[in-house]
Amino acid sequence: MESTLVNDVQALLPGLKVRPAGPDVAVDGRQPAAVVFPSSRDEVSAVLRLAWERELAVAPRGGGAYTHLGNPPRRLDLVVATTGLNRVVEYEPADLTAVLESGLTLARVQEILGQNNQFLPLDPPRPDLATIGGILAANQSGPLRLGYGTARDIVIGTKAVLADGTLIKSGGKVVKNVAGYDLNKLFIGSLGTVGVIVEAAFKVYPKPQAWGTAVGRFLTPQAAWDAVWRLRASVFEPVSLELLGGALGPVLPTGGWGLYARYAGYGPAVDRQVRETCEIFRAAGGEASELSDAEQSFWPALRDLPLTWQPASGVGAVVRAGMLPTRVPEFLQAVLTDLAGRGVRWGWVVRAGVGLAYGYLEAPDSGTLAAAIETARGAARNLGGYLVVERADPELKAAVDVWGPLGPELELMRRLKAEFDPKGILNPGRFVGGI
Repeated sequence: MESTLVNDVQALLPGLKVRPAGPDVAVDGRQPAAVVFPSSRDEVSAVLRLAWERELAVAPRGGGAYTHLGNPPRRLDLVVATTGLNRVVEYEPADLTAVLESGLTLARVQEILGQNNQFLPLDPPRPDLATIGGILAANQSGPLRLGYGTARDIVIGTKAVLADGTLIKSGGKVVKNVAGYDLNKLFIGSLGTVGVIVEAAFKVYPKPQAWGTAVGRFLTPQAAWDAVWRLRASVFEPVSLELLGGALGPVLPTGGWGLYARYAGYGPAVDRQVRETCEIFRAAGGEASELSDAEQSFWPALRDLPLTWQPASGVGAVVRAGMLPTRVPEFLQAVLTDLAGRGVRWGWVVRAGVGLAYGYLEAPDSGTLAAAIETARGAARNLGGYLVVERADPELKAAVDVWGPLGPELELMRRLKAEFDPKGILNPGRFVGGI
């Protein structure tokens, strides 16, 4: 099928770059027959029309940073690589808006905006690889989420190509946009299962004059959470508040629990907030200091950890649990006890202000790790939350449901999938419930 599909695409869409697919574009071990490289939204439409007519299973792909997310695909024929859609469509620094094609990497976008002392307040893993479309489709964020929100908070418009090749538009390029259904939120986080994002409009932000970080070190997670509550009850508003514990390698080499509060803004104000946050940490029983020389290396390393972490030996997985921030201490207490009993090596990074906990888990075998994940998922659900597996090898994915159970909302999601992709050609099987 490989050479046949490549020849068919070349014959029907002359001028479009296409090649046989290799392991570099495989998804969880499943290799497609071909990969195409459109350079415009019209070419994306043409490719999807062809796939629609032939009922070819399609996986959209940006820089490949987040292909580990989701279930293995049920089938895969064609990868649509969007890296050729790499233009700035429109950028108005005075209006604080930018319209970007989906194949631009975030690093390149930051470089362009930085020329006007502006930036996109998104810090997902590997901005050098992550494209605008990939970040939106996977709804990726990082430590700055506490202060600036997620992509859903700064995207003001999208253009996407549906499974049958139809181009649709939602929102616009003005910050206040209230007309029609907010389809932006449908595409963000859909993992490419309802359409291929080809363009997005954003609110952009002025770059802060200064950054600063207060670090607290605690012997127990309970003491660290006391510091979290004290800080959250104060007048200070960090843009990031991260609690780290366990086996996290060079990001947290000293053991114990580290609490990192990052501030952004006017230089003297940042300095004052860092100093007084250190006092709060000391009042909670911790050691405290300012993260100065290490500021430039610590935050990028923490941002990239979901992709760079590797188990020292055995089988590893990265999981993400979400719940109300007030329930996270109870979740950690239950999970750490269970992991210790199973002999599972662990590290946790908690977005303490938003209720997300990333677990870096390592076990001797897939069975032990799958059982530990299911127990942690049960603990999260008992507290009104959820747990998903973000990174794992195909063997572990076969043993544990990546997304976990859903309630009545699954039926609504199935109806949306049937409406936007009735033939089921876009990333079939990779999303929740096998959508």
